[in-house]
This record gives sequence, C-alpha cells and structure tokens, in this order.
Amino acid sequence: MVNKTLRLVLLGATGFVGSAVLRRAAEKPQENFQITALVRGDKTRLNASKTAETVEVVEGSLQEPPSSLFPREPHVVVHLANKNVDKDGSGFSENEKNAKNLVEKMPSSTLGIIYSSSLSVYGQGPHQGITEDAPLQPKTPLAVSRVNVEHIIGEAMEKENKSALLLRPRFILGKGDRATLPLLAGLCRKNIRVGSGRQKFSIIDVDHYAEIILHLADNIIERNKNNRAPLRSPLNVSYLEPVSFQKMQEAVCRQTGLKNPRLSVPVNQSLYNTLKKLPVSRLKKTITVLELTGYSQYADSSALAHEAGDKGKILLQQDPMAVFNRIVKENITLKPVTKK
Repeated sequence: MVNKTLRLVLLGATGFVGSAVLRRAAEKPQENFQITALVRGDKTRLNASKTAETVEVVEGSLQEPPSSLFPREPHVVVHLANKNVDKDGSGFSENEKNAKNLVEKMPSSTLGIIYSSSLSVYGQGPHQGITEDAPLQPKTPLAVSRVNVEHIIGEAMEKENKSALLLRPRFILGKGDRATLPLLAGLCRKNIRVGSGRQKFSIIDVDHYAEIILHLADNIIERNKNNRAPLRSPLNVSYLEPVSFQKMQEAVCRQTGLKNPRLSVPVNQSLYNTLKKLPVSRLKKTITVLELTGYSQYADSSALAHEAGDKGKILLQQDPMAVFNRIVKENITLKPVTKK
C-alpha cells in the first residue's frame, strides 16, 4: 500500500473473513490505516488488542446503523455482515433489509462499498470458468438474498456515483474455517467421494482474500484522490487456477491419517430435483452439499487480478494446491478413529 491513510468501515468484524481483515491490517504500518468496526452487542467480542490504536469498535447492528459508524473523512465500507445460516427459521430477508439500511445511512464521505457475495449467485452449477457477465440464477434462499443485496448496493452506488465491488468467492479456507475443511474431513471419515473426483473448484485462502479486500479498498481511495471514475463491478474471487476435488480430498485424508475414499456417490440432478420437492429441510441441505461438491465450481478471476493491482495479482497467481496443502497442515489436527 502507498503511504496514505486507508480508512475502512468494517461490517462483520468478528466473522471468518472480518477477523482475517483485522489480522492483515495489523501487519500494516499503523499510520497507514484506520478501521471502524461494527460489533453486534458487547464490543469485547472483538479481540483487537494488536490493532487497538487503529481500530475503533462501535457497538450496534445494521438494523439501526449508529451515526458514529461512519467517519467524516473519506472511507470505504467493507460489508461482510451476512446472515449465512438460518438457525431461527426466519429466512434471509434481513440481509436485504440491512443492505437498505446501510445505503440509506451512508454519508457523503463514503467513497464506495465492497460487498462479500458468493459464486452461488450464478446457480448450483456446474460452473467451469464462469465469468462475471454470466446470468444470475440463484437456486437457494441464501443465494437469492445475495443477489438482492448486490442489486441494492449496486443501484445505490450508481445513483450516488460511488464505487461498488461485489465479490463472488466460492470456497474460502484457512484459519477459522467451519465449512469446507470440516466437510472434506467428514467425507474422509465416512469413506465417501462425491462424483468422479475430477470436478474442479475455485478456492482462496481467507487471509489472501482479506489482503485482496484491502488492495481493492486502497484502489477505490486512490481513484477518488486522482478524480478517476468509480469502480462498479462484480468480481469473481479465487486463485487464477482451480483445484480438483480429488486432490483436495486426498490432502485432507492424508493429514487425518485416513485412506482415500473408495465409495463414490454419483451425481444425479434428476434425482436431486425430485428429492428437493420433499418437505424435509435436512434432506434439502444434503442435496445442496452434493450439488456444491459434485459439480465443478470454478470461475474466471482475471478481472479481479486486474483490479487488485500488482500485489493482488501476485497473490492470485500462486499454486492453489500448494496453498491448500499448507492450509490443511495448519488447520486440521483430526486423528483417525482406531478400531479396537
């Protein structure tokens, strides 16, 4: 980053990606950035000891964004505060309501919004090198809410002539991952492989994702200082090359001391469509996982490499399998069950 102050309003600071943004920001010179982090409830939930001088914690929620959330100086909002799991059965409409509240409360000093969406906005797949101009065909309630939030933010920023970057990752891995790595480890324990294993996926290390977000925010502020046009674009997020399901699962099984699965669960979309009609929520979730892992889910991220600058491009050019192997070794400590 250049020697100037990067001011961010961070929404979702205690989450998986938000925590990574704070970790990466903590590595920067303190005079170069300032973060205002919104925390729902008690501010002690955010362990910002390493960034105490550069992180201001504001208690509240997007249901009623506090006025103290937005600094008077030019800043970029990083919106990571999505409801991703419907634990209370109320659905995901609060994502859309919160987005509307955000853009309504946004002051003139906000230069733009970076929103963490998902590759799921294109549908369940298969996706093989899909680009940002592909039609949006969300199939799950969560994906529908993400599309709606993208529209709310995009339209508001266009009206105000401000930047809107809509980030679409598929699999985010690394420290704090409670989804992808546990799923792969579970399949290893059950001796199950989904599909042929040749299906390929887009992945990104959560810390590299956070670094990309910081580069993009820096880009927005730099463009504003130089009176250049705002950035308004969806961006697929991943390393430039995909990885295969088989290699990913082999790495996880090897780390846990388990054998590579021999039982293959075939992909059958006709059967999936039939089973989805049954009023069983757990079954629908299982089918969604099978679709997610049984089909190729990788995107063309060359547009992101262009917008993230030279340092961001270097991150995305890394060997994704080498990154995945490192993440597995650093984050999986499961041991196989020994039969007596």
